Amino acid sequence: MGHKTYPYLLRGLEIERPNQVWCADLTYIQLAKGFLYLVAIMDWWSRKVLAWRLSNTMDVQFSVDAPDEALSRHGRPEIFNTDQGSQFTSKAVGLRPGLTPGPPADSPGGVTSVNGNPIGRTGL
Repeated sequence: MGHKTYPYLLRGLEIERPNQVWCADLTYIQLAKGFLYLVAIMDWWSRKVLAWRLSNTMDVQFSVDAPDEALSRHGRPEIFNTDQGSQFTSKAVGLRPGLTPGPPADSPGGVTSVNGNPIGRTGL
């Protein structure tokens, strides 16, 4: 049995302001002897990169540090859009201050992930 999934929240949504929707993604950069992994947090409205990290391992810590930096510098988004990769579905990322797992139904203004990743609503 896999992790809980949530409905896709961005279909038909107009992005009208900063901090309405952030996205996060992880990619790899091939080097002569191995890979570097890049995670970036971006604001969809401004297209600004809010935080990023490089790592030479797939350790979850760099995927935790990037959202932490974005949250501390820019406040919290209404929606945090990620894919279902293990770095974003891990408890280490999902249980960040300001990003706690759960659906948005009873949390107006809470942070809710989309694409099935339970980063979920804020407790604020």
